[in-house]
Amino acid sequence: MHFQPLALLSLVLSLGGTTTAAPVTTASSEPGAMETAQDPSGMSPASPLFKRDLAGWITYYHAGLGACGWRNTGTERVVAMSRLFFNKYNVDANPNNNLLCGHWISVTYQGKTVEARIVDMCGRCAHNDIDLSQAAFKALAPLSVGMMQGSWKMIPRPSA
Repeated sequence: MHFQPLALLSLVLSLGGTTTAAPVTTASSEPGAMETAQDPSGMSPASPLFKRDLAGWITYYHAGLGACGWRNTGTERVVAMSRLFFNKYNVDANPNNNLLCGHWISVTYQGKTVEARIVDMCGRCAHNDIDLSQAAFKALAPLSVGMMQGSWKMIPRPSA
C-alpha cells in the first residue's frame, strides 16, 4: 500500500505513534540544494503539527552532517530536534526520509524570534527540547548563556 506523505502524517498523528510506509522524497544533499528545495514531505501548514507552540530547553551545537543527510555549518540557521520528537515522524529506518527534514521552526526566547531549518536529531534532548546551530542561538542570546527555556513551533517555509 502506498501512502501520500500528508496522508501518512495524518495517519501517524491520529494513531499517536509511528508507522512504516514507502520513503518520501527529500531535498538533495548537493551543495545549495537546501536553499532551493521545495517542501520535501508534502506536510501542509494546515496539519495539526503546525498549530502547536511547544516549550522546552534550547541549547546549541556544532552543526555538521545531520540525521537528515545534509552537511551544515554553524553559520546556517539550522536545528536538531529531540530524538523522541524526531522519531515520531520516521517513515522507514533511514532518518534521511524523516517527514520533519527540511521543514522550518520559529524559536522564541525573551521576545526575540529566529527561524531555523530542521536538519538533525538531538539524542540527549528531552521531547520538546531543541539544539540550535550557533548562528540561530546567537540570534536569540549570546552563546555564553549556554541553555535557556523558550518556545518553538512549526512554520511554513519562510519567504526570504
